Amino acid sequence: MGDELEERALPPITRLQLIKYAGTSGGFNPIHTIAEAAEEAVFRVS
Repeated sequence: MGDELEERALPPITRLQLIKYAGTSGGFNPIHTIAEAAEEAVFRVS
């Protein structure tokens, strides 16, 4: 009790990872799978 985990730096999530997650979860929100929809929603797409 009261233990803390060490902070970890993780790499950024990729578009492919988001699309795979969408397929697994059934949550095909266009902002996660279509770059143009993400841009229109003011998300940076790289």
